[in-house]
Amino acid sequence: MRARAFLRAQTGVPSAHVEREGKVLIPDDLVRRLSGRPADIGDDGDAWLRRLPSLIDERLDAWDLLVAGDARHGHNAIVIPVTRRGEPQMLKLSWPHREAASEHLGLRHWNGGGIVRLAAAHPADFALLLEPLDSGRDLHAIETDDACLVIGGLLRRLNVAPPHSVPDFRAEARGWIEPLRAHPPSVPRRWVDRALDTFDARPYEPRLLHLDLHFGNVLAAGREPWLAIDPKPVAGPAGFEVYPALRTRVEDYRGGSLMHAEVRSRVELICGEAGIDLDDAREWCIAHAVLNAHQVAEEGWPTLVTMHLAIAKALSDL
Repeated sequence: MRARAFLRAQTGVPSAHVEREGKVLIPDDLVRRLSGRPADIGDDGDAWLRRLPSLIDERLDAWDLLVAGDARHGHNAIVIPVTRRGEPQMLKLSWPHREAASEHLGLRHWNGGGIVRLAAAHPADFALLLEPLDSGRDLHAIETDDACLVIGGLLRRLNVAPPHSVPDFRAEARGWIEPLRAHPPSVPRRWVDRALDTFDARPYEPRLLHLDLHFGNVLAAGREPWLAIDPKPVAGPAGFEVYPALRTRVEDYRGGSLMHAEVRSRVELICGEAGIDLDDAREWCIAHAVLNAHQVAEEGWPTLVTMHLAIAKALSDL
């Protein structure tokens, strides 16, 4: 196992910390993703992986948890099925990065309304104890129009007045948009100017944003049909929230005018259900698309640049 070899080479940690009672706690693919990653607001990837076994043990002990299944993971975190006094829970440990720093604040404020419920948090270690959801069933499992209605209904519940503790959107956006001011050649100037105008000058009433509510970040649940997961909470414009649902399930889009109609349909379904103004959604989603286009251009993904700009063009025709 890559995880076992990494930990043994880096720290001498025994393999029992990678697997416990036949349950995988540190997946190989997570090690591949984080090895060599530079630091953001805490440990770099290698340093965090070296600490991960002790972080797991500390939370298991502090919260009186028993491991109940293999760990799952995303780009930046593991989620371990556990039990607490016989009740199923999920232990989430995230690599320290800026987007995850306010997750516990948003979850406490939402208090389970449309989103996974927080049972406990240890912010210093980016550790959360969450209610269990069905990780095997997300909104990719249902028709796109129905999924958009679910997204819209969740946004209506999530976009509440924000607490003072979460980051401010404009402050966060300064770091995102500074590279756009150089007018990168990969993104046409007219799109960059339109996005910068929106970021710099478009007024909005601050709402609590999830910021990444795409089809994969909504899971089937027990107490409700669907609940959101993995928020990156900030206080900002509700219209900015719509774009993640436009940039996922892109395989459902067809080309040309058909794609324009499909993008418009998604926006109208989501905004109608969420109560988000269509004009606001159009401008903030175009700005979001341009921002994403520049980011993937910097990472060397020209086909994704084309996809984001095609969505921006469809939005401009709304």
